[in-house]
Amino acid sequence: MDRMAERPGTVSPQRGFMSRRSIVENLAEKQREIEEVRVRLHHLVEQKCGNFADREVGELSAYLDRLIVEYELSCALQQRAK
Repeated sequence: MDRMAERPGTVSPQRGFMSRRSIVENLAEKQREIEEVRVRLHHLVEQKCGNFADREVGELSAYLDRLIVEYELSCALQQRAK
């Protein structure tokens, strides 16, 4: 399922109508996931002795970047729907 393709307040084939409440809950869920991944990344960097060039660190960092972009896009769509 492509969550970024959904627009707040519209009908999605996968999820049906998204109410404002579900949009806010979705944003809160994304915030929690971002924080969890950020903490995991921090611990991984510590384990790797600050080696930011490590493959695992790079992959987790890229994943965190994607989560943040998805969150920001969702926030922008929510603002546009108001």
